[in-house]
Amino acid sequence: MPIDVVKDESGKWTASLNSNMMYPALYAFLQDNYKRFKWVSYLELPEEVTEEDKENIERMLAERNFFPVYLDSRTYLKFMEYYEKVLYPFFHNFVCPSAVSYTHLTLPT
Repeated sequence: MPIDVVKDESGKWTASLNSNMMYPALYAFLQDNYKRFKWVSYLELPEEVTEEDKENIERMLAERNFFPVYLDSRTYLKFMEYYEKVLYPFFHNFVCPSAVSYTHLTLPT
């Protein structure tokens, strides 16, 4: 999730967009448009977070259309393996049709 969630000294949870995202263009887009989309994603939290904390975090994030998914470490590792072996190659190893040059083709006359 492109958001950082931290607990301040008073015990209040705060959220901010993560400017260290892998995709800076997405960060810039989200700054202005995050309310137009629903973002459902894994949110990594410290293990000592209570159920009450999770509820407070979910309420706070829902105001910004972010909906966290929590995974135990085993499930997370299985997902990351699937992501690295299947999803990432599938979505990153293709040729955009508009980038293909068709100048070598001759049309029938």
